[in-house]
Amino acid sequence: EDFGEVFDWGSGIALFCRKALGSVAAGTFFGILMIVMLCLLNRRFNPEENIWQVTALFAMAYLNYYVADFVWETSGVMATLTAGLMVHFLGRGFVNDTKLLGNFFEIVEGILNTILFSLGGLVWGSIIVENYRNKIWVGKDWGYLIVAYLFLLIIRAALFIVTYPITVRIGLKTNWPETIFTIYSGLRGSVGIALALSLNSQVIQVSPEDELTLYEKQTAQLYQMVGGIAFMTLLVNGSTAGPLLKKLGLADEPETRKKIVASYKYLYERSAVDTFVQLLTRDCFKYVDFSVIRFHIPFLKDLTKEQLYKAVLKLKQSTPPSKYRPPHLSRVWPYLPSGGEAIDESKQEAYKKLLEDDNADEEETAKETGHPQQAKSHDLHGIELPSLEEMRLLFINLLDASYSHQIDSGELVSSHPVTLALKSSTTQSETTAKEGKPLDDFSALKEYADYWVKTRAHIKKRDCFLLFLGKSLGLQSTAELRISEDSVYVEQVLSFITAHKDAEHVFQETFGHLSDDLSKDAKTIIEESRQQVQLAEDALSSNLDPATVRLASSHKVCKIILQKVIHLVDRWTESGLLKSSEAGDLLDELQGLMLNVVDCTLSEHEGQKFVFEREDAAAKLDDLKKRIIDGKLTTWKEVRSELNRADDEI
Repeated sequence: EDFGEVFDWGSGIALFCRKALGSVAAGTFFGILMIVMLCLLNRRFNPEENIWQVTALFAMAYLNYYVADFVWETSGVMATLTAGLMVHFLGRGFVNDTKLLGNFFEIVEGILNTILFSLGGLVWGSIIVENYRNKIWVGKDWGYLIVAYLFLLIIRAALFIVTYPITVRIGLKTNWPETIFTIYSGLRGSVGIALALSLNSQVIQVSPEDELTLYEKQTAQLYQMVGGIAFMTLLVNGSTAGPLLKKLGLADEPETRKKIVASYKYLYERSAVDTFVQLLTRDCFKYVDFSVIRFHIPFLKDLTKEQLYKAVLKLKQSTPPSKYRPPHLSRVWPYLPSGGEAIDESKQEAYKKLLEDDNADEEETAKETGHPQQAKSHDLHGIELPSLEEMRLLFINLLDASYSHQIDSGELVSSHPVTLALKSSTTQSETTAKEGKPLDDFSALKEYADYWVKTRAHIKKRDCFLLFLGKSLGLQSTAELRISEDSVYVEQVLSFITAHKDAEHVFQETFGHLSDDLSKDAKTIIEESRQQVQLAEDALSSNLDPATVRLASSHKVCKIILQKVIHLVDRWTESGLLKSSEAGDLLDELQGLMLNVVDCTLSEHEGQKFVFEREDAAAKLDDLKKRIIDGKLTTWKEVRSELNRADDEI
C-alpha cells in the first residue's frame, strides 16, 4: 500500500482481514510443507540428514516470511509465528535431533539479536544527532520519553492486574510476587526496534531526497521514542531486576530443591569414588599418589576404608569375572581412616582380602566369585580373514575410536594439544600402513608432541611479547614450564597406552584371543601393538623419574574424575533433573577444581605420606636388571656407577 493512502471503515476492515487471516493461511501452508519435509528426512541415525532437517526448517522459515510479506502482502511475522506453532505442536515428533535443532536456533537467536540491537543502536544514535540538528528533538522531548516509559509500565500493570483473577486460576497458576515481577520486567524491545527500523527505512525510501517530509519527521520521532524506551527498559529494569527478584522472594530456592541438589551432590561424590576405583584397575595408574587426589578433589578427602571397600565390591559384582581386574589399592589404603567405627575381625579379614586381591589374576578372581570362566576365543576356522594390511588399518581405526571414547568419557579434552597429537598419530600411521609398513604410531606421536613442546618452550623466550603470552598461559618460571611439559608428556603416553590396550582387547575379541585360534597376521598386529606400548613405557622410565610420573598420573586421575562428574551433572541438566541455575553453581565449583589441577605446579602436596621410596628403589633396580639382561651394562664398574646414581636420586 502507498504511504498516505486513506482508508475508510470498509477498506480498513478488509486490509485487517487480509493481513491477519491471510498471514494465518500462509503460515498454515508453509507449516504443512515443513512437516512434510520433516517426514521425508526421517533417517534418525543419519547425522547428515539431521543437519538437512535443521537447514530445511531454517530456510523454510525465512521463505515463509518473504513470500507472506512481500509476495502475498500479508503479515510475515504472523505467518512465521503460525508456521512455528504448527511445527511445534504437530511436527515436533518428526525431528530427528531436537538437541541439534535447539542449539542451532539458540546460536541464530543470539547472532540476530546482536545484529538487531547493534544496528538499532547505531540508527538510533544517528537519528538523535539528525533530530538535534533539525530541531525535531529538543530537551523537553526527553521528559516526554520518561513520561511515555512510565505510562507504558502503568498500562502493563493495569493489563496484568485486570487479568490476574484469570491467571491465578489457570495453567500453572500465578501469585502476586510473580505478577509484580512480570509487570516490572517489561519487554526487551526487539520486536519494537525491528518494526521501527522497517518503518523508518520504508519512509526514507519513498520520500524525496531534497527535503525533509512530515512523514520522515514523524517516523524519526517515533523511532527515537521506541529506541529510548527499549534503552531505558534494559538500563533501568534490567539492572534492578535481580534485587527485586530477591526482595520478592522469587530467587530463594525452596527447601525441597535444596535437599534435591544436596542429594545429587552426594550422588556425584559417590560416582567419583566409583570412577576412582575403576581407574585404579589400570596398570598405568598403579602408582598414583592419593595425597594429590584428595588435595585437588575435596569430596574425596574424607573417603573411608569402608566406602572404598563397598566401591570395590560394587565393581566386582558388576563386572564379568573374565574381565574383572582388582584395583591397585596398596598406595591408597594407608591414607584412609576407618570412618570412626570399630573394626571387628570379620571386617579386618575382608580388608586384608581386598588388599590381597590387588595381586590376584583374572582366573583366581573368577574362581573365587564362583562364576564360570567365559569363553576366551571365537571359532574362526573356515572363515576368510582380512589381509595383514587390512587388519593393521582396522587396528588403527580401533585406536582412533579409543581416543574418541576417551574424549567422550572426559579422559581427554578434544581441543587440547595432547589430544590433537594422539589423533594425528593415527592419521600418520594409517598413511604408513597403506604403504605396507608395520605399526609405528608412537614415533608419529613423538613427532607431533615434540613440535608442540618446542612451540611452548619458544613462548618462554625473553621477547617481551612472547613473555607476556607465557604469563597469560600461567607459566611463571622455568621450573613450572618443566613440570607442565612433563605432565603433558606423561598424559599423552598414558592415553596412548590405554588406547592400545583397549584396541588389543577389542581386536582379540573379534579375531580370537592370543592362541591357536588367532591367525598369524592377527598375532603380528598384536605383537606390533605391544612393541609400541613397550616403547611408550620405556620412554617414561628413561626420560622421567618415578616421582614425576607418579605426580603427572595422579593429576591425570584428578582430571578424569572431575571431567566425568561434570559430564554427569550436564546429563542431569539435559534430562531436567537439575535446573540450569542449580547445575550452574555445581559446574562452577567443579570447573574451579579442574583449573586448580591444570595450573598446579606443586611437586609435593599437603598430607603426603612418603610410602613410595621403597617402590622407587624397586623400580630403579628393575630397570637396572633389565639393562644388564639386555647387555647395555657389561662391566661391574658400569653397574656400580648406575647403582650409586640410583641411590643418589632416591
